[in-house]
Amino acid sequence: MKKILVTGASGVIGTSIIKNLLKRNSDYYIQALANHDEESFSTLDKNKFTFINGDCRDYSLVDSLVSNSNAVIHLAAPSSFLMYKEKPIESTIDTIQIFLNIMESMRKHKVKKIIHASTSAVYEGNKFPYKETMFISPPELKSLSKKMNEDIGKIYSSSSGITAVAMRPMSVYGDDESKKGGYANVISLFVWAMVSGKIPIVWGNGNQTRDFIHAEDAAEMFCLALEKDVYTQSFNVGTGIETSFNEIIDIINSLRKTNIKPKYVPVPIDIYARRLLSDNTLVEKVLGFKPKITIQEGIKRVIKEFESKHIKDKKLADKQEFFKTLLPQEKHSQSKTD
Repeated sequence: MKKILVTGASGVIGTSIIKNLLKRNSDYYIQALANHDEESFSTLDKNKFTFINGDCRDYSLVDSLVSNSNAVIHLAAPSSFLMYKEKPIESTIDTIQIFLNIMESMRKHKVKKIIHASTSAVYEGNKFPYKETMFISPPELKSLSKKMNEDIGKIYSSSSGITAVAMRPMSVYGDDESKKGGYANVISLFVWAMVSGKIPIVWGNGNQTRDFIHAEDAAEMFCLALEKDVYTQSFNVGTGIETSFNEIIDIINSLRKTNIKPKYVPVPIDIYARRLLSDNTLVEKVLGFKPKITIQEGIKRVIKEFESKHIKDKKLADKQEFFKTLLPQEKHSQSKTD
């Protein structure tokens, strides 16, 4: 039986990866490490799965789990760029320290493969679509710390023979991101607001685009990278299709037969991506990946999940305004009056 350690296991990508692995191979045994449990874990086969409630910053815990693993899928880190705005020192140090804990444990116990989450933000400043071969010079702390992890992975690859595959997600969303609150993908934030009858708040003019990919498609890419015989390198995690924020709102309105207009506000942060688009040539060639869930189907699933589980949670509808708590008071006041 092949034992896989999954860190950050309770997030939308982590839960999707675990379910994917257990469906695709009866020989997998999953050790899921996270700092909070996930309701859906209770339905998994306890003969093939165990959940460990713990912190990846705890080296002794990480070391004990890695020592009993054949490979690692590493997702644990602050997930939103807003977290790095809110707590820049803590978030940056945590991202790098956690990765070093894992890599050093892998070296010690001769575990030879890790698939780890980087970020597409490392490409900022490059031309579109983003290609894995591009020179990267990260402009902010989240992407810088993720690039450092990619470089650390290369060092351990050269010195210890560990295959360290960095996955660079574009804009990942899932059916239920309620636990992420204000850090959730903009698709979830818009759905929660609009289904609750509230006006969605859009930074800028709404023409900014993202390469949105559903968590289940993203999970498939991580699993393919785990199973394929690849060397230490980076892969984009996207669909190769870009969709604007205005188009997302139009899709939600169309699916729900409403006509809710957004409120446009000035972009409240200095560094903000206007476009995000993956070149999927490499992942199609090497991993054989093609996305299955269209943006329309994905949004329909987010709506269904919210309506069935969280429609009475009025607080979720206001999570789109969470960013205001991170702004200087003068900017906060301006964004409320524009």
